[in-house]
Amino acid sequence: MNIILMTIYKNRFPYINELTNEIIKLGNNVIIVDLIDKLIIDMNNSINLMPFIVKIISNIPKVGKLIFLFYARFYFNKNYKTIDVINIHFLSPIYTLFFKLTNKFNKKIIITIWGSDMYRSSNLYRRFQNELINKAKFITVATNQAKEHLMSIYKINENKIRLVSFGIGKFKLIMNILENKNINNIKKELDLPLDKIIVSCGSNGTKEQRHLSMINAISELPENIKKKIYIILHMGYGTSPDYKELVNVNASNSNLKYLLIDSFITDEQVALLRTACDIVINIQTTDLFSASLQESILAKNILLVGDWLPYDVYQEISIFYLKTTLENLRNSIYDILENIENYKAKCENNSKKIYQFSSWQSRIYEWQNLYYDVHKYSNSLKVK
Repeated sequence: MNIILMTIYKNRFPYINELTNEIIKLGNNVIIVDLIDKLIIDMNNSINLMPFIVKIISNIPKVGKLIFLFYARFYFNKNYKTIDVINIHFLSPIYTLFFKLTNKFNKKIIITIWGSDMYRSSNLYRRFQNELINKAKFITVATNQAKEHLMSIYKINENKIRLVSFGIGKFKLIMNILENKNINNIKKELDLPLDKIIVSCGSNGTKEQRHLSMINAISELPENIKKKIYIILHMGYGTSPDYKELVNVNASNSNLKYLLIDSFITDEQVALLRTACDIVINIQTTDLFSASLQESILAKNILLVGDWLPYDVYQEISIFYLKTTLENLRNSIYDILENIENYKAKCENNSKKIYQFSSWQSRIYEWQNLYYDVHKYSNSLKVK
């Protein structure tokens, strides 16, 4: 099959690259159309398909993006007969505008919901989204809770929705570390204190992660408890200088021992950090099916999450984790720290369960079957 993956995430984000690699292994041809980096790439042969002159003029300030969009539309129309599937990742209004003046690609389109494109969308945003949803053959979400939410706000027929989620490439790295390194060597490698309980707060630098709420809750713990812990604040992307400084000042004023990560780190470093942590706190405002949280589950971390987050899927596969309200966050953290060995024992079997559920080995055939169904359907229309 000839599959186009469309993305507005800069550098295509790990999920797109991993999905691309896995479906190529199954004999498919993949073209990436990246509307942010202005790229059209044949991923099987690592070739940029844009003519040299288009590459140059698409970098002209202000008008460059518009020129790229016109060329991308030309590319789609020129290659219409050879395109089997168009998989749009993250439901942005820009895609609605891209496909607005044509219906020829209807029913070749799959829309993959990522989370915030649904949970944080405004009414105006949803008007544009609905226009593209009506053109699509399938909409994919990762969990049943997300499916129910999608149906309630967009009034989509259940038959149009598929449950499909990404595998997680870093699982192999984490498993290798768990099997071949001990915790003290990992902490030494990362320059983390050997005698502290490592608490991970958040997974990126956005305000929605609520770093300040986590810092405030931990700072309210008794001094003898606070001395036992070392905090890692993840702010490697998605932040602003002002917010990062605010978080840094609050952590410093709270007299907490902490590490603030505000730059890019490699997959290998991420995997080491996951295995070095004891406790992970996730109280962000919304989420769909966080890869970082699943990596922490694989690493046998104790999970403390907001009780408003749609994580029933973990209960469905018998993952042990703890829930909290914002108001009770301090007490929940205290309880874990006071009973940490008991909770660690309860998390011991989580690793095997999440690997069986979310490795690419388990997930890739869901994507292949999805693409095949769209391909088969579009071909049936040609016959008619």
